[in-house]
Amino acid sequence: MSYTSNFKPFNSKVLSIEPSATLKVNAKTKELKSKGLDVINMTAGESDLLPPQWLVENLKLYSSKPGVNLYKPTAGIPELREEIAKKYQKYNGVNYSKDEVIITIGGKHAIYLALASLCNDGDEVIIISPYWVSYLEQVKIVGAKPVVLETDSRDGFIPDISKLKELVSVRTKAIIVNSPNNPTGAVYPVEVLKAIFEIAYTNGVYVISDEIYESFVYEGDFVSFASIDEKAKDMTIVINGFSKSHSVTGWRIGYACASSEIIKLMDSIQSHISSGTSSLVQYAFLGFLDHYEEDIKSLYVFRERRDYIANELKDICSYVPKGAFYYFIDVSRFYNDKIRNSVDFCEELLDKKLLSLVPGVAFGDDRYVRLSFACSMENIKEGIKRFKEFCESL
Repeated sequence: MSYTSNFKPFNSKVLSIEPSATLKVNAKTKELKSKGLDVINMTAGESDLLPPQWLVENLKLYSSKPGVNLYKPTAGIPELREEIAKKYQKYNGVNYSKDEVIITIGGKHAIYLALASLCNDGDEVIIISPYWVSYLEQVKIVGAKPVVLETDSRDGFIPDISKLKELVSVRTKAIIVNSPNNPTGAVYPVEVLKAIFEIAYTNGVYVISDEIYESFVYEGDFVSFASIDEKAKDMTIVINGFSKSHSVTGWRIGYACASSEIIKLMDSIQSHISSGTSSLVQYAFLGFLDHYEEDIKSLYVFRERRDYIANELKDICSYVPKGAFYYFIDVSRFYNDKIRNSVDFCEELLDKKLLSLVPGVAFGDDRYVRLSFACSMENIKEGIKRFKEFCESL
């Protein structure tokens, strides 16, 4: 018997959050691995590489320094904010100051702070599909309404600008741009970014630009949204972090760059919710600019992995990602009476071939599955072999 049955209902915004479509597949993967079975897991949203040695040494060094263990400014230690600003000045062509940078508990928290700072109940936020799983739910949590713009692999998952224009309304508060994209690996051309900017600027709409995969671009150069026009900086909230580029997803350190006015709002929320991220981890990243180019070069191995998969899957998947470390593969042609959707496909693949992928429905498109190549070349070769065998059997 529940003693709270007569109490007032729970938060309706939280109750509206959709349960993860990947829960069943993840639970099954863990169950099979616990039995000692040779499961190849290609679901990871994190690099399999080790953190740079200089970073590990810095962590050890600062762990014993007096004062590092104490509370720090909730927006982050000034020295690291200054260094991030210099990074954007040097490598991205955006003239940020430290007062336009906030350190957060990973990029995910930075996105939430941005949405919470911008949105009122009933505002609309345009999200480009396929999208990272948390965009939709975070928009709903802050009381706004997600409006989805769909894309397709036949167009390289690049948004149709005319359709974007149609979705903008008087209630539109922000557009979320994610390039390089998770889950598709799409990298938006500069002309598309400029077109999005023109629509946003003309309509007084903010852009939240998630650039966490900046360091994983395999064709052409990365372009930060805030750099595409002199007016873009103040209307853009850039989301980034060290989790992917430095293989420290568990250390929970991200950041955002925006106008000082917006950063103050984000800091105000962060100060009451979390007091900021780990002081030790922040200190460990001091000096990251001295190693920046070397650290980026260490990620070139991901291009080799991408190219290997492109060759192996050329008869199944014609779309080759230009960034991030995922393939988003259309498997709808293999659907049948037993396999009716992406969850069924992933469950059957796991049962038959002990290969774990992420159902595309989690990213807003049930025709696809996401395959991560953030794993060893040995696992990639075996995983791709199993995937091809499974598809050929259908």
